[in-house]
Amino acid sequence: MLKTTKFPSAIIQGAWRRTGGKCECSFSVHGHGPKCNKVLQWHLQNSSAEGGWFAVEKSPGAPPNLNNCIIMCNECKRMGRGVGF
Repeated sequence: MLKTTKFPSAIIQGAWRRTGGKCECSFSVHGHGPKCNKVLQWHLQNSSAEGGWFAVEKSPGAPPNLNNCIIMCNECKRMGRGVGF
């Protein structure tokens, strides 16, 4: 399973704006197209409910900055890391 990191709220908000409220997962082994793009709901952060999402590390151990923060739906996060971003 992918690691959920405690990103500062400003970084999470910036990542959310970047995604337009959609899952950024690009792991081809998850069975979706180039990107998941599932529509997410802001108020369901860290939730396993439909529309729930998590801020996860793109590169484990890297600094908790905007470039390392990926917005991922709960289904993609549960499937874990596949083949690179």
